[in-house]
Amino acid sequence: PLSVRLDRYREMWSNLGRLTVESFRETTQSFEVVVRTRDDERATLSFQLQPAPPFRLRGLRIEVGSE
Repeated sequence: PLSVRLDRYREMWSNLGRLTVESFRETTQSFEVVVRTRDDERATLSFQLQPAPPFRLRGLRIEVGSE
């Protein structure tokens, strides 16, 4: 449900704060964005996509502290 997604977003915002993009990498079925958090920690956001159009989002993984 949307309310669960919004709660998750608010929790992530509370933990990470504003993100600053450092780099972007694309693969055939995903893309990764490396960011710096409010506390200057490195984090990687990995977005998994459907392999064919319309390329909907299948999943999101966030790794904090990854180098």
